[in-house]
Amino acid sequence: MNRLYMGLGMAAALWAVVFALNPLNFWIEISAATLTVAAFAVYAGRDDLKGLFSYKAGMIMAGIAGAIFLYVIFVIGSWVSREILPFASREIGSIYEIRELAPRWVVVLLLAAVIAPCEEIFWRGYVQGALAFRFGDVRGWLMMAAAYALVHIWSGNFMLVAAAFACGLFWGYLLYRFKSLVPCLISHIIWDLVIFVYYPILK
Repeated sequence: MNRLYMGLGMAAALWAVVFALNPLNFWIEISAATLTVAAFAVYAGRDDLKGLFSYKAGMIMAGIAGAIFLYVIFVIGSWVSREILPFASREIGSIYEIRELAPRWVVVLLLAAVIAPCEEIFWRGYVQGALAFRFGDVRGWLMMAAAYALVHIWSGNFMLVAAAFACGLFWGYLLYRFKSLVPCLISHIIWDLVIFVYYPILK
């Protein structure tokens, strides 16, 4: 568990740099942060991670369907939150402003090839696995989702924290259900590109 706590502490510190200190470009920072924690996960949990890339029939479709389902949930959630929370539109809008910090093709490349895969390797593959081993599958899943949300608290953006918690729950469930990162990776990559680049929920 010492390695797990070290990894979580590292993630908290790196996400603080990305969101609170922000000395460089966001896309450079978040890519470096996710690569760092993924590398740590590969080192610390290398034996356990190997089995999480197994593939069975239906996982690709589960990932695609999961991305679509999550997108629909966010469209509905965005509408509801903007109806009842006076700050929702501003906070969602500030998330989309980050897109302008790099060319579109760079954002697409980093989301699909670096950020989403590295987050899945660390948060679902390593953190959820380690917590599930110690506390059981369900508690490990819920604790991972809470930790995933909490590192985003440095942003000061309630909507982003809530979104991270919802995504952590959903992708954590995919891992819990399929015992593989394959559907999680597919869902995360597609969802990132659809909601953040191609079909944003707030224009």
